[in-house]
Amino acid sequence: MNRGLSILPSVARRSAGLLAQDVRVCRYTPGFAKATAGVIPWQFSSLVARFVSTQRLTNSLTFVSNENKTFKSIKKNEKSQELRFALNNSNPPPGVISTVGEDGRRLCIVIGWLMSEHKHIMKYAQFYMDQGFDILVVRCSPWQLLWPITGGKVIAKDMLTFMENNPQYKTVFLHAFSVGAYVWGQLLVWHRQQPERYDFIRERIVGQIWDSIVDIEGVTQGIGGALFPNNWLVRNLIEGYVWFHVNMFHDRVMKHYLETRSAYHNSVLRVPTLIYSSESDPVALHAVVEKIADRWEELGTEVFMKTWKNSPHVSHMYRHPEEYRSEMKAFIDKLGLLKYPDKFVVKPNKVAARN
Repeated sequence: MNRGLSILPSVARRSAGLLAQDVRVCRYTPGFAKATAGVIPWQFSSLVARFVSTQRLTNSLTFVSNENKTFKSIKKNEKSQELRFALNNSNPPPGVISTVGEDGRRLCIVIGWLMSEHKHIMKYAQFYMDQGFDILVVRCSPWQLLWPITGGKVIAKDMLTFMENNPQYKTVFLHAFSVGAYVWGQLLVWHRQQPERYDFIRERIVGQIWDSIVDIEGVTQGIGGALFPNNWLVRNLIEGYVWFHVNMFHDRVMKHYLETRSAYHNSVLRVPTLIYSSESDPVALHAVVEKIADRWEELGTEVFMKTWKNSPHVSHMYRHPEEYRSEMKAFIDKLGLLKYPDKFVVKPNKVAARN
């Protein structure tokens, strides 16, 4: 197993000399996280302005692009009751919203951690936008995690519907955090149930990065810590309730968790994978992450892992920014997705460190 990323360091060194000296750090304008549609200005320390189009598709899905792409409305197909949205379809079926886009665009799906804010996810998404990707931001609430039938399964289905209705995204990359494993596992369950319909994920997804993978063992601690990170008493009460909830409602909760776990551990994707992990993470247990990585390798997936001795849950880029970005850049370059190397800055300046 490529635990030390034995292949990637040389790639990183080759890319390092291409980095530009002009480091531009993204700062978000007030109210950005609350905006749901329209063209949003981003400001940079170098006084260069950039405009980003963002559209909230559902409560859990937000589309972001460097191009001005917006949806007029969101409708449901009367027969299937599925959300229908498309970016580039000259003859859309009834209920499908369409705007003109460039054929062959690249898409990065970024699945956030529990209680993650849009502005925080965008700090990761910006790396991909600088490389010409459009972004599909996915978030899962504690309620959606606790009730899979009306929560995680719906999110996963909407993700599949988006990809199904937008075949122009022939290259899709995944960068997911924490309970994103649960959401993605639900997507893989849908693929198990309807492989012919959803087999496009195996054709279009070219690589994935997993940061702080949370399996079933970490769900109770994950919800309590996300809701009340600084209140030990309330956090433990929440963890106790979640444990009771998961075990009490077997058919409505635990059954789906087990299905999701099986689909995730035995993923049909055989694409190169980079995993970030910490030996001290109490939520994304390192032993469990190692087990998942071993299983994926058994199935034929090329797995690389970056492990820290002591790094907080989903905070690796903030604690180890240069290492995190170096591995990420080398991995993307290895896949041939680093279109603009000079825009992927490995060493953040002081302003970035404070943000």
